[in-house]
Amino acid sequence: MSNNSSQVGTIGRESHRTGTLRLHERIGQDLKERFGGQIVEHKLPNFSPDCVIHNDDRIAVIDISTGDPTLPLPASANTRMLNLKDGAAKLGLPGVVVPVLVTNYLIDDADRQELESGGIKIVRVLGPSYNSKALSDQLEGIIARA
Repeated sequence: MSNNSSQVGTIGRESHRTGTLRLHERIGQDLKERFGGQIVEHKLPNFSPDCVIHNDDRIAVIDISTGDPTLPLPASANTRMLNLKDGAAKLGLPGVVVPVLVTNYLIDDADRQELESGGIKIVRVLGPSYNSKALSDQLEGIIARA
């Protein structure tokens, strides 16, 4: 596995029937709780990342893409991430833009290479339980090293 890609803890799908949040919502909520003071509110047209975190000289633009973990990453993921990277540059914040894809989809070598060649960091989430601290720690590390 390359330095730009990581796997964090174990994460599974949640059910609306049990009253728990879906995986995508849980990740977003956990990021807001962990990075609250660093999250940037934005209102740019055609710019809809799940989260923007401004930390010193880094701007992490985070997209959470979850679904059936037995399926491959949607083909549109690379284009979406590059568009988010361009949009984050228009926020007027000082620092380097670090696009981060958080996903539970399967990523083949060709997709991984395409994403990483665009400067996109990948965090894979796996398994039946969710470890929010591990994910937050991983994101902090990616932002600090970018």
